[in-house]
Amino acid sequence: NNQWQYANNDVWVDFTPTTGDRLIAAIDFDSSQVEMLRGSSGSVNGINQGYLESDLMITANQWRDVFNEGEFSITGTYFTFE
Repeated sequence: NNQWQYANNDVWVDFTPTTGDRLIAAIDFDSSQVEMLRGSSGSVNGINQGYLESDLMITANQWRDVFNEGEFSITGTYFTFE
């Protein structure tokens, strides 16, 4: 279905996107792969995607600088999309 969800450890929680939400990365939880969406455009099920510039970095299997399988850590301070 087209229901958005976020992972809260072992529980998936439904949410409704709001104006201003933006996808900055695509994550494959099974393979622990992260694809940053720099230069992407358009939307996915109602959420705009992509950005122009950023210092964000997403690291698989890490949380607070410690290995943690299944977690994804994000660091950085900004992204621009216009």
